[in-house]
Amino acid sequence: MFNTTIKDKYLNQFISNILDFISRVKSNNIKNKFIVYTIFEGNNSTNSKLFDRPNPDYNKELIRYYNTMNKFNKLLNNFIEFKIIIPKKNIDLNEISKKLNTFSLNIEILELPELQNKKIHNGFDYIILGGKYLEEKYPKKIIIHNDIDMELLNLGIFSFIDNIFLKDKTSIIVGNAKLDYIDIHDIRHQDDEYFIADTCFIASLGKNNYYSLWWDTYIRLNNIAIPNKKILERTYLNLDSFDYYLEEISMDYLINTKLKNKLTSLDNFQFGEGYNYLDTIHIKYWPNIYYKHEHIYINKSNRINNLKSYKQEKIFFKRPVINILNNLESRE
Repeated sequence: MFNTTIKDKYLNQFISNILDFISRVKSNNIKNKFIVYTIFEGNNSTNSKLFDRPNPDYNKELIRYYNTMNKFNKLLNNFIEFKIIIPKKNIDLNEISKKLNTFSLNIEILELPELQNKKIHNGFDYIILGGKYLEEKYPKKIIIHNDIDMELLNLGIFSFIDNIFLKDKTSIIVGNAKLDYIDIHDIRHQDDEYFIADTCFIASLGKNNYYSLWWDTYIRLNNIAIPNKKILERTYLNLDSFDYYLEEISMDYLINTKLKNKLTSLDNFQFGEGYNYLDTIHIKYWPNIYYKHEHIYINKSNRINNLKSYKQEKIFFKRPVINILNNLESRE
């Protein structure tokens, strides 16, 4: 792995980031209020047929996501509301609701089947439409999107977001896909200076209406002539379907034009299957990694995809966090 001195240096930095966040919470010094939302369609998701892979178990992923958040509930409840957006009718939520009710988080399930009438291509559209709905309803809050197959590892993300918006309320924070993927050549724009968005993480202030602007951009790009779509497909290397990638392409376009001067790029912020594994990311970035991002699959054993990465994750992230939380509990 790394020698002990180097590892301890960055581990101490990671712990310091978390303790700084806890200190800010205890002194009521997180100044912004957050809405964190996820999109949930159940296991019959619109996207289930899009991938050449076993179908993800979205039910289990949703519970894992909020179970992870629930470990930090006493630190998060004062400034975060969680919203689960259900964009379809007839999704059985009984078992899901029972489990969510065992968590001590501010969670609200929003059933919004009217969003289905606006969807154009696939389930990714709901990310935009869900954010648009929330920013119209909560103009004074920071609207944050997370994919449901993400697991929070590092509470420092909320200090990071708070700091950005204290400096500039017109900012938008977006995951940087160029630093995310092992196979980035499959989606990378030919221009190295062109920002490629990973829309699993987006944060913006509601009143800026950036999700609405994103939807407008999506519609405009969807309506361009077929020859121009073919040009865009060539612009993105190996892009096999303009329609499939349109949700991300429209955010890419928006960030590289109208919002170019508003962007804060979230770099090296996650690891997991389909992304870079932890053992491929230099340890100097680890203190500011915030999420693990992996699917749980139906009819597939939940094997450990990368044993080395798993062991490093346990030592660097999970054990220190457990120790910090246990110390907090013992003092109360």
